[in-house]
Amino acid sequence: MPAYIKNRDRIYHFLEDLLKQYGGRMKMPWHLFFDGAIYITDPKDVQHILSTNFNNYVKPQGFLDAFQEIFENSFFAVNHHPQAPDAGAGWRLQRKVAAKVFTTANFRTFTEQVFARHGEETLVTARAEAMKARARDGQSQSKDESFRCDMQEISARYTLNSIFDVAFGLPLSEIEGTENFAEHMSFVNKHCAQRLFVKQYYKLLRWVMPSERELRR
Repeated sequence: MPAYIKNRDRIYHFLEDLLKQYGGRMKMPWHLFFDGAIYITDPKDVQHILSTNFNNYVKPQGFLDAFQEIFENSFFAVNHHPQAPDAGAGWRLQRKVAAKVFTTANFRTFTEQVFARHGEETLVTARAEAMKARARDGQSQSKDESFRCDMQEISARYTLNSIFDVAFGLPLSEIEGTENFAEHMSFVNKHCAQRLFVKQYYKLLRWVMPSERELRR
C-alpha cells in the first residue's frame, strides 16, 4: 500500500515496473472488499485465458451487478461457462451474431470509413480548441503547428462519436442534446466502474448515495 500511494501519480508505470520485476505475471490485492486483479503480459498467458482454458475464466457476480444498468443481458454481461444460468446459450448466440456481422466486408469498410472520418474531425476540433485557448491566454500565433490538448478528453470524445455512429448508423451530432448525452454516458461509465473497484458497499447504502440516485434518473 505505501508503494501504491507513493506511485499514484505514475500508476501505469508503477504496474509496468512490477510486471517486469515479477516476470510478467502478478496478482495485486486492492482493498478489503475486492479480491484484486491478475496482471499478465506474456502472450501465452493471454492465449490460456482467452482460448486454451476459456471456460475457467468467468465474469464474477460483482462485475455483472455493477454494470447491470449499462449492459443488462448483452454480450458483455452474460457468462459463457456451463454453470451459467442458461449454460452459456445467450453468450454463444450473441457471439455468433457479432462474429457474422464483424466479418462482413461491407461492415468492415463502413467502420474503417467511420473511424477515419471521426479521427480527422477530432484532430480538427482539438486544434481549433487549442488555438482558442492560446488566444485567450494572450499567446501570439506562430508558425509552429504543434499544440497542447487533453488527450483523455479527446480520446473519450472520439470513442463515443465513432461507436455511436457504428452502432446506430448516424452521427451523434445529429441528435438533440448531444452534450447532455455525452455527459450522462461519462457519468454512468465512471459510476459503474467505481461500484466495482471502490464502492462495493453501494448495495447496502444506495438509498443514501447521491450517485445512485443520479444513476436511477
